[in-house]
Amino acid sequence: MLRWCEECNLPILEEKSCPLCGSRTTVVSLTPPGDCRPAFEYDQNKIRDLADHQFGNGSGELLLPRDRIAILNRCPALDRMDEIVSDGKVLGAIVFEPLEGDKIIIRPPAATRMLSCMKGKVIADIGALPSIIGGSNLMGPGVVSADEDIDIGDEVVVLNPEGGILATGVAKKTGSELNAKGRGAAVKVRWIAEDDGHTGNLPNDWKAVVSANKTYIERKVQTAKNFITDLKKRYDRPIAVSFSGGKDSLVTLHLAIEAGLRPAILFANTGLELDETVEEVRRVAEETGLELIIEDAGDAFWNGLEIFGPPGKDFRWCCKTCKLGPTTRLISKNFPEGVVSLIGQRSFESEQRMRKGSVWKNPWVPGQIGASPIQRWPAILVWLFIFSRALRYNPWYEKGLDRIGCFMCPSSDIAELEIIKQMFPGYARWESYLKEYREKRNWPEEWESLAAWRWKHTPPAMRNKMRELSIEFEEPEMAEDNAPLRLRVASGYRPCTDGGLSAEGVFSRKLDLERVQNLLNIIGPVEYHKEENIAKTGDVIVFGEGAVTIKDKDEAAMSDLRKRLEQIVIQAMLCVGCGVCTGRCKSGALSVKDRIVLDPDLCTHCGECLGPCPVMRFGEEIE
Repeated sequence: MLRWCEECNLPILEEKSCPLCGSRTTVVSLTPPGDCRPAFEYDQNKIRDLADHQFGNGSGELLLPRDRIAILNRCPALDRMDEIVSDGKVLGAIVFEPLEGDKIIIRPPAATRMLSCMKGKVIADIGALPSIIGGSNLMGPGVVSADEDIDIGDEVVVLNPEGGILATGVAKKTGSELNAKGRGAAVKVRWIAEDDGHTGNLPNDWKAVVSANKTYIERKVQTAKNFITDLKKRYDRPIAVSFSGGKDSLVTLHLAIEAGLRPAILFANTGLELDETVEEVRRVAEETGLELIIEDAGDAFWNGLEIFGPPGKDFRWCCKTCKLGPTTRLISKNFPEGVVSLIGQRSFESEQRMRKGSVWKNPWVPGQIGASPIQRWPAILVWLFIFSRALRYNPWYEKGLDRIGCFMCPSSDIAELEIIKQMFPGYARWESYLKEYREKRNWPEEWESLAAWRWKHTPPAMRNKMRELSIEFEEPEMAEDNAPLRLRVASGYRPCTDGGLSAEGVFSRKLDLERVQNLLNIIGPVEYHKEENIAKTGDVIVFGEGAVTIKDKDEAAMSDLRKRLEQIVIQAMLCVGCGVCTGRCKSGALSVKDRIVLDPDLCTHCGECLGPCPVMRFGEEIE
């Protein structure tokens, strides 16, 4: 996707020849998926300050001159890591280390820029050169000399005796130990210098980048507009834009306008939005003159905390209660005949979104067809569109964030949460909750500082990091597979817009939804969406992570429904295949194959099979 014209010193999207000068462009080797974006002034100043701190005063200005653009590319890492690209070169990366903060990892092109004032130099003996060039580490006996102020773990540059750059890497010894030339590894080599003759020192700016890529941008815009026009022809229903206040939905909205539409703007306020995001939504609606339809989740998140505890990447109950619920209400109230929602979704953002396609039906929002005209757009193209139209955008992008969402989203990196914590006053309420939650369980402070609340079951990479730091605590909430399985539902029920009642609950551990959805037919016909790990029957929704939502007409009916749901889930999960329940099934829908199995085509949903069962403890009150 990202190429570079060395003659013009400009990034070029996909084109093998520069549209300005005709020169052949070269590929910039980004770490996949390569969803790169502009480095704003905040990002560049942060990199310069880090460079000055790590490599000596003046290094930052040499690394990123102020008359050049820079590009950041998010890479897979324990937390946040962004490759730094300037003048067609990957200079290294800015990496956030939990409990330590940001640092820069350099490649040889960065060392070349900073060499005149850079500290962290290690000179290698001529005899060590062949092994280093071959990719081996520099060993202690191969060191001629090293800067005395080098510490273990510092980023260093390895030079030949003439001062030429051989490689960059990380010091395995202090400066004095390196100069002692003892046995063992001296520098772990990460990157070998490759002299391709390219200097790339011409000034550039984003206006020039837009100009160079204008034909490409407009070609992609036309394809997106054609996609929107085709949707209008295919579906006999209104088209609206789901607007989040972020860059992708901003571009989607303006593409719809350029396609000749005057769509309504739909905003589901989760109650966890940054102040500037809500202001952005209202500003865009006012400036475009489009109808703004808002549905608020209110205190759904804070109420849900009492039941579910902190949300996690593997336990995203918050998306269901704070996003799905308001979206469903908004569409059912305002578009009873259905709606096509243009959504700023991009395949680069996740594997699931990559598989989803450009048009889809939302199984949990009746009547909604979702469609993304920018499904195949990378972030850099999104930004070039914004720059080309001189669109105003959410100011948080210039404060260090590259995605806009709920201020404490469990999908966020620690680095992002730290930025929000420092700049968003509303974070204090969340911080207070986490502290109280942690102290009740006598967990260490690092549970907060490492944002370990983001998982119910901490993944191996983070667990390993905790072990390195000698941090231990018991896994939160979700029990092991052999622990008692019970449903906890909030005390009291909340009124629904249709006059009934609703409640949220959570099972004490994750569910095998393949089994559960089969027996859910006892309540009614089931919609099962394996990819989303969600099953639904009537007004009961069960999520694989254990969360449930229940609706019914009155308190008595609700109480009965939740008890039936609990037994169904427990039987599905713990069935020993005794066959007791099969004798109560008059339609022959139940059979035993190691465990109970239900035939949906034969089930009449009578519920007679729900009775005495060895795996169910009857008479126990649900919390």
